[in-house]
Amino acid sequence: MGFLEKDVLKPLPFRTTHLKPSAEALWIQELSRIQRFSGVPMIHRVDLFVHLRRVAFITSNLFPIIDPTAPLERLSRLFRLAYHHDDPEGGTGDVTSDVKAAMTDTEKMSLAEQEMAWAEGIADIVFNLDDPKDRAAYLAEQKEIKGKSTPDAQFVDIVDKLDALGEVMHELYCGNTNFLEILARYEKRFNKLEDYELWHQLRVSGALGMKTFPTADTFPTEPLMTPERVMSLSNLWQLSRLTDLHPWYRSWLGITVQEFDLGRAKFLFPGWPQIWQRPEEPHVRTSLQGVILPRH
Repeated sequence: MGFLEKDVLKPLPFRTTHLKPSAEALWIQELSRIQRFSGVPMIHRVDLFVHLRRVAFITSNLFPIIDPTAPLERLSRLFRLAYHHDDPEGGTGDVTSDVKAAMTDTEKMSLAEQEMAWAEGIADIVFNLDDPKDRAAYLAEQKEIKGKSTPDAQFVDIVDKLDALGEVMHELYCGNTNFLEILARYEKRFNKLEDYELWHQLRVSGALGMKTFPTADTFPTEPLMTPERVMSLSNLWQLSRLTDLHPWYRSWLGITVQEFDLGRAKFLFPGWPQIWQRPEEPHVRTSLQGVILPRH
């Protein structure tokens, strides 16, 4: 049973601190230029901003499952770390784990320097953080995210990989067999999460329905997600109730439907334009909600 079926998907009760409209638009513009899984044939390719938004809200849904008593301050901080965990990639591009693994130590150091230089540019030019405390806090959190040495940064790393897995499964369920090889490589990435205590807590919670990592045998030879099937549903919420899909994939679909309230179909099925045009259901948020920065 996926955690969506346990009715735990509820928005967190904290207010976000919005950027100035011009800064927020520039931040989104830069991240929206970076395409996910570039170089790989893809049916439903989204951009880095979509990924960041989804990681932030997956984080807000999953962390209370393993720590129901977590204080609001920590939940808000986790949300912020997740929403900004790939900010530097607006300048460096989406450097995949496979590419990083093939880098020399010198190349890795050079990439880290580029990322921090871009983070400084974001703080100064994009977010216009004039207050030295705000600027220092933002850069400290960027270093924390990259270092992955704290439980919060490690949890964001977990969710980062869970969203990527959702994207991989999405392609496979839609019939893109190019992602079978990528799925096999992702199993190795998830094995590295065994060093994180929070990963063990999340696994035993049953929230992911992933006692074992999904393999090629998990997916049928014929696509289960087709334009015809999606269009036959009375609303996109029904996607999370399709029992022939993997529990985590159903949850991933449900979080996307819940949080991308404007243009839900567009953020799930960008390769199928006819689905974009289906009537939108009532929404309570804007698609830009959630952009937050350190506060003192």
